[in-house]
Amino acid sequence: LIPTFKKQMEFIQTHRDEILSSLKITEMDRPHMVTAAIPASARLVMLGEVHNRETHRLQTARLLEEYRALHPGRKMVLLSEFLPSRHPQFWKPGQAIPKDFFEKNPEFSNEVYALGKRLDMDIYGLEDIEFVYQKMPQVSGLGLVEANTSFRGMVVRNKYWENLVRYVMDATKKKYLDAVFFVYAGNAHVNKNVAESLSANLKDQTPFVVEMQDGYQHGFLGFLLGKDPSVAAELPGPYLFSWKDGKNFSKVMGFDAQVVFPLEDKATVPVDQK
Repeated sequence: LIPTFKKQMEFIQTHRDEILSSLKITEMDRPHMVTAAIPASARLVMLGEVHNRETHRLQTARLLEEYRALHPGRKMVLLSEFLPSRHPQFWKPGQAIPKDFFEKNPEFSNEVYALGKRLDMDIYGLEDIEFVYQKMPQVSGLGLVEANTSFRGMVVRNKYWENLVRYVMDATKKKYLDAVFFVYAGNAHVNKNVAESLSANLKDQTPFVVEMQDGYQHGFLGFLLGKDPSVAAELPGPYLFSWKDGKNFSKVMGFDAQVVFPLEDKATVPVDQK
């Protein structure tokens, strides 16, 4: 990991001017900006977030709603890290979550799933906590947080998720050839420059990665822009970072599009996103 990280840092330093000239930075002052950045041809869209950020959930829901408006006839499927891949009373791995599950188990619901139900999206869970504990001796016995932050645990989870994503994509495409699949997970799972990330495992599906971040304290964007990565940058509002036509450094920077929010989520949610 460290040699790969150093190599990426060196590449960014060496190609800083070229990367900066390819980067498109836009203040998010209009609706549909993030959704419009997703190519119509993309069939696998990965939506990354920083956990426990209300603004990120609201933006994810907003994006799904806007995507349906832009592509009203397209089948949309959502696969989420934050739901179990199976439930002994409701569904098995590879099966969509029953629509009445969230009413019966409101602790699993949020704005994203509520919207998904309204949009008639099939919703699938990805996480299998028992798999992590049983298959990973080095993390068994640890608490959920420690297990989830273990790198080897991440690798195994990503591989398990990959198999589920491929299964769901194959099964859905038999009926809906034009279906588009959204993976809703933490940024570390979807980032393109993370070894054995979900996007790396599924690179043959040409995933389009949208990340949401608080300031510049995560990833390579702050390093590229000369920001202190240990603190949140002072931002007047959210900004969209994407790539100009013909110029794309997503493999080294990790994202195809990134939304950077100010740290104080609730205070900075744009009115049209509430």
